[in-house]
Amino acid sequence: MLKIKNLGLSTYSKLLYFLGISLVEGGPALILEERVSRVFKCQKFEEFNNLDRIYTENSYRYYLNYIQRLYDLTKQMEVRQD
Repeated sequence: MLKIKNLGLSTYSKLLYFLGISLVEGGPALILEERVSRVFKCQKFEEFNNLDRIYTENSYRYYLNYIQRLYDLTKQMEVRQD
């Protein structure tokens, strides 16, 4: 994915989401963009404190963790992932 200049995880995650791709068992691809990672950095939601290390340059590394964490939370809350 890193080979295409100026095309980052934000764009890729949107494509995966709208194509309905699943990347973890039972968890669909979700959009991850800079705005979302800024919310994680603020640590206003303790459920996401383990995602506060996500930023634009390393978001690829944590993307599956992000999907899995949201999948787990939505199962606990009995809501949809998106």
